[in-house]
Amino acid sequence: MIEPSLRSYLLNSSPADPSAEAIVARIEDRIYREVLPQNAVLPALTYTRVSSTHDELLDGGSNISFGYFQISCWALDPDAATELAALVRTRMQGLGGLNFEKAGIEDERSDYEPETQLYRQDVDCRIAYAESVP
Repeated sequence: MIEPSLRSYLLNSSPADPSAEAIVARIEDRIYREVLPQNAVLPALTYTRVSSTHDELLDGGSNISFGYFQISCWALDPDAATELAALVRTRMQGLGGLNFEKAGIEDERSDYEPETQLYRQDVDCRIAYAESVP
């Protein structure tokens, strides 16, 4: 399961990557899987696995999987959502280690949700990782 590793990666600072420290400074531990809780303190992040593919070789499985994740940056104003998304993008580009082989940014979008009056900036990532065998 790659989701716990993704959450840990986003929350653990790295001396080589100051964006991690900046993310944690803004959201502390407010990162949620799939659903932003009602009345959540903002800014916050949610992450959702959109899809997965699993490589296969002619002689069997390769043990490499690709997860497509949407990381949503939630805030009360559009600038805060955009700034957080820039930090997430920097953190996820060229990722290697911590159970990931490589990551890249696939797409980005911004949105406003009138029902909740929240701004959202989505960063779509493709993460290659070794699938653990039970």
